[in-house]
Amino acid sequence: MGMNFGADAIEEDGTFDINITPLIDIVFLLLIFFMVSTTFDNPNSIGVKLPTAQRNAPQNESENIRITVQEDGSLYLGKEAVTFAELDARFAELSKKSEQGRLVVNADEASTHGAVVRVMDIAKRNGIDKIAIATKPGTE
Repeated sequence: MGMNFGADAIEEDGTFDINITPLIDIVFLLLIFFMVSTTFDNPNSIGVKLPTAQRNAPQNESENIRITVQEDGSLYLGKEAVTFAELDARFAELSKKSEQGRLVVNADEASTHGAVVRVMDIAKRNGIDKIAIATKPGTE
């Protein structure tokens, strides 16, 4: 009363011989399938060579709206100190006066990214679409 493996599986000496070749074929096919169908996408390893900016002559410098973001987060519109609450109304009236001008953000390199983004967001909300961030020329 044993298991019937068939006449092919029983050798002359009474041992069992199981052919594992089809099993290995299946495993290799599965391995190849998963290797081909799996994507190895690492978004942090995209290699990009950034361009260097040439310093061009400013266009219509007198029409530009200048805002300065200092290290401590204080804001100056031109040479006048303003707060984020006042900035919304000031940008609204400046965008009506100067339709060709653009906003130039003079941000201290130690200022927070959030303050600069907040200034840019308020400008966009008030119709100022041309925004430039002032930089100093670097040594190559």
